[in-house]
Amino acid sequence: MTHARATLRWLPATEGGRRQPLAVRRYMAPVAFGSEQPEWTLVVDRQADVPQTEENVLVHFLMDGAPHERLAVGAPFRLFEGPRAVAEGEVVEVYDLNPAAWSGSAEATA
Repeated sequence: MTHARATLRWLPATEGGRRQPLAVRRYMAPVAFGSEQPEWTLVVDRQADVPQTEENVLVHFLMDGAPHERLAVGAPFRLFEGPRAVAEGEVVEVYDLNPAAWSGSAEATA
């Protein structure tokens, strides 16, 4: 399963973003890459509970069958809540993790 590090900018309400800042560490939302429409759910793991406008996050798809190849370095993406984009991001580093790594019996490959 592919995981990535990404930069993420939460859009202000004046740009159609969230009305309230996000204050949870794990967030899931439909994601669109480039000009595509959202089709898959992206899991966003934040480093802090404190709301931030811009932050570094870890991301991965919710489903194994998702198009993991879209998590490529430099890939721009947008997160959605309903019909509106609430965040813009860009992938900065990619990690391919094998299932054995989750149990601690093997190492992740970068």
